[in-house]
Parts: sequence; structure tokens; C-alpha cells
Amino acid sequence: MAAVTIIGAGNMGRGIATRLLAGGADVRILAPDAEKAATLAGELGQGAGGSVSGAGAAEPLSGEVVVLATPYEAALEIADARGDELAGRVVVDITNPVDWSSFDRLVTPADSSAAEEIAKRLPGSPVVKAFNTTFAGTLVDGEVEGAPLDVLLAGDDGD
Repeated sequence: MAAVTIIGAGNMGRGIATRLLAGGADVRILAPDAEKAATLAGELGQGAGGSVSGAGAAEPLSGEVVVLATPYEAALEIADARGDELAGRVVVDITNPVDWSSFDRLVTPADSSAAEEIAKRLPGSPVVKAFNTTFAGTLVDGEVEGAPLDVLLAGDDGD
């Protein structure tokens, strides 16, 4: 199983890490508040299939996959600031680029998407859209009404 870095220690970071650990992945959680990331890692480490650790957001990235479990604007900032470090890694975008002040529009250009805008900033990384149609709670549970959870993925890189 792959090693994965999740940037973000909120509800979605928790849900995604839970599923990855259940699958045996090694997970590193990074967040602006290093203590929050370490606390989450400690909570998830109990009975997890893979290993988990937490650290501050400025720590070096590790693993083949990096999940941007942040709001859209923060994902763009991370792509801009850490593009060289993200090169060659699969980047997973979970964002819904909603105008949070009005909830009546998307903040991406009409002819684009969040993943496309992130990919423009990361020409050396395949960008995959995932988890944006899945609730954090169902990720933690791993099922919906007793049925295994499906997660939709989208990307333009066959690998």
C-alpha cells in the first residue's frame, strides 16, 4: 500500500485517513496547527492497519500521494507554494469551490474546475478529483446503510 500525506486535519482529513489506514496505508497528516495533526494521528493510530503520524504544515511532504484536504483557496496556495515538492506525486483534490459567502456560484472560471485550476499550477503532477461527493462521516464509517462505501475518482492520467 502507498504512503500518503494528507494536508488538513479536519473532518475530511479524518475520514480519508481512516479509510487509508483501514486499507493498510502509511499516513502522514500535516496541518497548520501541528498539535491538532498530532492529536488526530494519535486518535486514529488506535487499531489502525497502517501507520499514522502528524506534524505541522511546513514539514516536508512524503509519500507517493498527497491529499489536499483543505478549502479550495488553501489548495491553490499549497499548489503555488509547494509545487516543486509536489512534482511527481499524485495530488488528490477534494475541494468544492463554492462561494461560501453566498452559496450561489462556483469561484472557478466557467470553463474550468477546481482540479483543473490546481493542475495548471502543478504541471509535474497528475491531479485526481476525489472525495468531494462523499461526507466525512461516511468515510469514517466506510459504509452507507450496510453497503460498502463508493468513492468517485476523476482524472486525465491513465496511471
